[in-house]
Amino acid sequence: MSDPGDFHDFVDDLIVLAASKQDGPHIMPIDFFDLCAEVSPGYSPTWRDMALDRISELGWGSFKPYREAPGRRALFLTHSGISKASEVRSSRKKPTLRERAAKLPVGKGVWEVSKLAIAAFFGALAVTYFGPK
Repeated sequence: MSDPGDFHDFVDDLIVLAASKQDGPHIMPIDFFDLCAEVSPGYSPTWRDMALDRISELGWGSFKPYREAPGRRALFLTHSGISKASEVRSSRKKPTLRERAAKLPVGKGVWEVSKLAIAAFFGALAVTYFGPK
């Protein structure tokens, strides 16, 4: 999922995967260590600890210790974490053809060039059907 060289992508992938797993009416905690292994199988334990601190600092999630597995952490996403996950998903989404067309600068210059192109097309069409003068 994430490139092994980019910590910020690692954290974003963690948030997105956690949000997709904590969907539905009965939200269960997620083992944070297993989540890290699922996002990036060769992750560094330093990254895991830094990601744990970053997610807590920014208020994207809260961590609770597991009673049955000491040393491991259960992740619960907060509303801001779910919001961050939707921001990451929308930023990674490829724009549709309609969105790309809407971003084109349609001004007077583009319209003038379009009129010239239409005139050239009809001129070529007329020469083809009626022949040159």
